[in-house]
Amino acid sequence: MLSFYQLYSIIKDSQDHSFVIYGINQRAEKIYNILTMLDIEPLYFVIDNNTEDFSSPVPIPSKSVYDLLYEDLTKIVVLLYEYDERAVDILVGIGLDFQRNIRLFSSYRERLQLHVEYSLDVILGYISQKTYKGIRGFSGFGSDDAQIKILTLGGSTTANDAYDCVSWSELLQRKLDANGYSVLVICGGVSGYSLYQEMNLLIRDGLLYKPDIVVDFSGINQICYNEDNLNIQPYQKFIFSKLHINNTDGPWQNTNMAPTVNYGAKTDETFYMNYKRLLRIMNSICMGEDIRFISYFQPNITYKLHNLNLQEKEMRMNHVKQLGYNQFLTVESEKFRREMLYDDEPLVFQTDLSRIFDEIGDVYYDYVHVYEKGNEIIAEHVMQDLLKRKYL
Repeated sequence: MLSFYQLYSIIKDSQDHSFVIYGINQRAEKIYNILTMLDIEPLYFVIDNNTEDFSSPVPIPSKSVYDLLYEDLTKIVVLLYEYDERAVDILVGIGLDFQRNIRLFSSYRERLQLHVEYSLDVILGYISQKTYKGIRGFSGFGSDDAQIKILTLGGSTTANDAYDCVSWSELLQRKLDANGYSVLVICGGVSGYSLYQEMNLLIRDGLLYKPDIVVDFSGINQICYNEDNLNIQPYQKFIFSKLHINNTDGPWQNTNMAPTVNYGAKTDETFYMNYKRLLRIMNSICMGEDIRFISYFQPNITYKLHNLNLQEKEMRMNHVKQLGYNQFLTVESEKFRREMLYDDEPLVFQTDLSRIFDEIGDVYYDYVHVYEKGNEIIAEHVMQDLLKRKYL
């Protein structure tokens, strides 16, 4: 059964793209029947030598998969019923991109991601080019002369420029304004950032805004980055591994900066131990600046799976698997949360939001990112917690 968001995503995508169905079999026919029920007419079926015929005739042609070479691939989406490694290899081999114009119908989700421009950053590896008050990586919501300044930090689930829906930071400002609070919310979320990057962004740039409250919303990126050095993430490694500089002047004249990169000391800390240590440092920094600090441990789909019916759970885990996080994410997420729950010295400035979607319907469109409905719930929980703690 397709959810409302799946149907909405399919219809919206059909406005900008033409659909081609991969295969000639009963599952391909099922895709065709659903599309036509939505008044979407696919262009044709594409077939290769491994397809099997089905008896039900349909009024659209079938072509060789290699006929796609003559199409404008920016306008085509090829639909597969479920993940098929052989089919994906063939389609990628002729120039299509998985998730951009190769989609799985069984876990169809609107790609809300926007195109974001990034710059290289000497400390953080990279930073988005959004700018607030002349500082990269930030956006502001509310009046500049507001009585309270709140700085929000996090990764893509906090960033306001990466997804085509209103961020929880902006929704938090709206909610506080509606409740009579004069608040400026400055969003410093950058897609992919680990807590270590957030900490350095706070130290170098965030403190320049002189916030009254710093709100961190994180957790998933500490679990996803399975690196030897827990404070370096893959995007940083990719950038620096590509650098190769020949020096022709300056103090290192005629020397060579080879692409061997120092990523710092390795650690045997668990994901949670490292996360907790960084949060303590961030809290200490804020205390030294007379700023109130609060951290929220974010939800992800693995914490909600136990409440889903079997069909929805299978669909979710299939999507998580495609993203490369399947078993690793599930195991490490539970281990991380267990360490946090049974910590003998819990952080008093932290609130666990990992289960806020348990009783809510469909808010996820992948393993961690949510539609605006989810951001609305996050903003409400953050506001109520700030009020409970008397931070406002």
